[in-house]
Amino acid sequence: MAINYAKFGLDANQPLDSSGNIARRLQNPDLLAASGAHWLRLNFVLPNLSYLDRYDRIVDGFRSRGMKIYATVGHDACRDFWLGDTLRDPNHPNAAAWIQAYAARFRAIVDRYRGKIFVYEALNEPNGWHGGDRALVHPRWFVAMMNTLYQTLKPRERGIRLISAPLEATWINGNEAARYLNTVYQVGNWAPGEVPWDGVGYHLYIGEDPASPTGTDGSINPEDIRATYRSYMDRMWAVMHAHDPGTKHLIFVSEFGWSSDLGEDYQARQNTLGMSLLAADDRVALASLFCAEDFGKKYGLFVEGLGRPKQAFHKFQELMRAHAPQRSAQVDLKALEGPVNVPVEGAPKGPSWPWSVGPGLMKHPVQRRVVILLPPFDDGRWGRAVLDAGYYGQGGVTITWSPGEAGLTIAGETRLVLVVNPLEWGTPDGSMVPWFRANTPGVKVREETFASPKALTDWLKANPDPFAGMQ
Repeated sequence: MAINYAKFGLDANQPLDSSGNIARRLQNPDLLAASGAHWLRLNFVLPNLSYLDRYDRIVDGFRSRGMKIYATVGHDACRDFWLGDTLRDPNHPNAAAWIQAYAARFRAIVDRYRGKIFVYEALNEPNGWHGGDRALVHPRWFVAMMNTLYQTLKPRERGIRLISAPLEATWINGNEAARYLNTVYQVGNWAPGEVPWDGVGYHLYIGEDPASPTGTDGSINPEDIRATYRSYMDRMWAVMHAHDPGTKHLIFVSEFGWSSDLGEDYQARQNTLGMSLLAADDRVALASLFCAEDFGKKYGLFVEGLGRPKQAFHKFQELMRAHAPQRSAQVDLKALEGPVNVPVEGAPKGPSWPWSVGPGLMKHPVQRRVVILLPPFDDGRWGRAVLDAGYYGQGGVTITWSPGEAGLTIAGETRLVLVVNPLEWGTPDGSMVPWFRANTPGVKVREETFASPKALTDWLKANPDPFAGMQ
């Protein structure tokens, strides 16, 4: 494995102060640039779009010092249409609309910084509770969000890369990120190579509890940290390759680090150990140390108020000067992709999703077929609604959760597709018609939106042939 310290960046903390002005630590780029970091992880926090002029100065200032920008665009970029608990509830009526608005905000930022920022990350720690009693983003809406973002941004066409919303893995939650990601893949059920991101975002906090016994995830013993690191990364890697075999996607560790609660010398030693593990891991494309400045929690390279740099700053600087002294604001996108020759031990076992919601094969094609394309995040209720309406098996209808299957035809066949709740597929204009025209042009399409599965049942009973009158 190659040793690569050029992958390291530094998290900038909150870019704006309480008055909406550029935070002091970012006003003079030389302050953080002196660390030697190659990347600045910059979180877009926007009361509204007018605040982007502050970010113009931040981006230009750090790029002029040869630093690349790793942009995080999450719900903090949408403070004028606040997320709240909208995505916690898998059936929240406003979730799809919020995701559409979020994608539009994301695209506005991407378009503004074309040619300056090349790597973007979605909503921060969606599996974290963020003060609630469950994940901020239900896996159903994680899938919808990433589908929508990828279709809206079209990263490859814009010459950028979109990293999935970074998942929180800590010694407290036992690498819950791997379990959450496994569920996301099950819900999305994408075909190999069709996952809607260019890398997997990951936050790694292990070995932070001096009270944890040897051999546990929280143990601060260096050998335990090495073992826990291998265990956590291997499980993430296994999930990725089990569901997307042959993927070139790498892991983007956009937060890692230790606090100085046990002493500044301790923090410097632990950060050094973490950097050595990440630098030698080919599965890791980029890694950002958290963070630039203490803020109540003492993870910073500077004490709160920028009074002075801590020992961790000097050690970080020493490592970067020794191993990666030359940097450039230009991004080598090919370096952010695999393949990586690392063994995969297999995916973790867990409950399977009750319905297929992705690509598949139609088993029994007929000469005239009505296909009902159900919402992609159906928990089973929408499929049951079709059966409750009296539509069964080979009696003239196929139900599916896959557009690819819905449009799959054979010679001489007429294919009619009824799309239920097209907005949930996350297309920019809220319609699946353009997708079918582009991919299966011979298919006839009708779209209908229903507030509930029962409404679909009632509609099907009233319209036993949804395509009556269509040529």
